[in-house]
Amino acid sequence: FAPVRRPIAPPARTWTAGPLVSPPTWVMGCSSSKGSPQALQTAGGPRPKPSAVTPTGVPKDTPKEDSAAKGASDQAYTPLLVVQDDAVCVSEPPEAVKGGCQEAPAALAQPEADAAGALLAAPGAREVAVPAPPGATEEKRVGPVRAYFQKFAGAGVAGPPRPPLTQTAFSFLGSFTGIATLGLIHSQLVHIDDPHHFQLLVAPFGAMAVLLFSACKAPLAQPKNAIVGNTIGGFVGWLLVTIMGELGLASMVWLTAALAVSLTIVVQERVGVVHPPGGAAALCYVVVLPLRTLGIWYVLCPSLLGTCLLVAIAMITNNLSQARSYPQTLWAGGDPQEQNASSPAKTYFQKFMGAGVPPPPPAPFEQTAFSFLGSFTGIAALGLIHSQ
Repeated sequence: FAPVRRPIAPPARTWTAGPLVSPPTWVMGCSSSKGSPQALQTAGGPRPKPSAVTPTGVPKDTPKEDSAAKGASDQAYTPLLVVQDDAVCVSEPPEAVKGGCQEAPAALAQPEADAAGALLAAPGAREVAVPAPPGATEEKRVGPVRAYFQKFAGAGVAGPPRPPLTQTAFSFLGSFTGIATLGLIHSQLVHIDDPHHFQLLVAPFGAMAVLLFSACKAPLAQPKNAIVGNTIGGFVGWLLVTIMGELGLASMVWLTAALAVSLTIVVQERVGVVHPPGGAAALCYVVVLPLRTLGIWYVLCPSLLGTCLLVAIAMITNNLSQARSYPQTLWAGGDPQEQNASSPAKTYFQKFMGAGVPPPPPAPFEQTAFSFLGSFTGIAALGLIHSQ
């Protein structure tokens, strides 16, 4: 048998096709049950010669009287592909050993994962662990405290690329149109000097505009998340202010604000409609006293009505760009909509039916608990500093 070698990243396993005579313990195209971890290939270390060992670990100079045993081992032999350290080795039956290296099979011209995956797909294939070579570097175990602070350095994930100038122009167009529409309706239908008038232009819509017009493909920006998530925030804010007032704790604004934002996150995560401006909607009702005069109507206008208007404008303006399709998920996902490129108008309106992207699954309950803990701590700290 002859080895075929190709530089690859060092995996930590071997792959064998067919039944295994005995677990291999070292590489270089041979399967030896009598080898040792010291025989594994190491950078700069000695490499065993293929001619010195047969696939079953029997020396080449076996006496002729042991030919029966040799014949039995030949019958039990199966081709072996070993992936270890910096080489890929393929063994051949003893009759094919002629010295030198053979041409690499077609499977080895693919990446290592493809070759190993194709080999494991063969009937009777199985995976066998191989001891690590001496001197191999292992990941150092760190304590939980050190591991916690190491997270502060970041996970090394690259940031998103800068969008093209044309997409920035579409973001500006959509955001300007949406906020201007809310402002015009607000100024024409209500009297600003009246403290009891309906509000339609509130701070959470600024954050919502960034999501709907700049990150329209994000799950948090989809219509279901925006409409339901923001309405939940308005309702939780009104509910907490009402309950705290009945309990005589209306003066503890820091506690009301922390509970309103944190419970909004909890409800959003359990329903599966996380939308960051919803937390802002809850906080605004707590800290902006003129909004409290609206009472339960705050949930309807601006929380629900204003969001519906912005979502409608987002669908109109975002789909003007060929690179955008909004919404990605209408309500419950579905099959992607086929677009007829021969009719631009039909393609434009087909985008309104959604791109068929499935919504993300709800967060696990333990993660919701961490979300509540972090939100409550942060808002409460800001509220206490503000009150002092």
